[in-house]
Amino acid sequence: FLQLLDGGSLSLQCSFEAPERQRLELVGSEGAVLVENAFTPSHDDREILFRDRSGEVEVVKTEGADPYLLMVEHFCSVVTGSAELARPPSRSVALARLLDRLASSAQSRGPA
Repeated sequence: FLQLLDGGSLSLQCSFEAPERQRLELVGSEGAVLVENAFTPSHDDREILFRDRSGEVEVVKTEGADPYLLMVEHFCSVVTGSAELARPPSRSVALARLLDRLASSAQSRGPA
């Protein structure tokens, strides 16, 4: 559990020893987003559930794809000049800094 500067909070669970569970759930003041098996590359279609404050649910279906093939194709497009980077290097640096902060926070709290 991490308390954010704006008053929000973040909870993250991960383990190599617990039973596999790959659920991504983002909850905000106006609604929530839920994706099952969010971190498994899949050629199968997937459903993303959006739930608003009233409890109304919208289901968005996404097409399956080979994420590794998509990465290689994007790389080739950037190298040949037919596309711009989808994510600039600054975004990767920001993510690395966030991961460092999470690791520092976990170390300062000690074992759970």
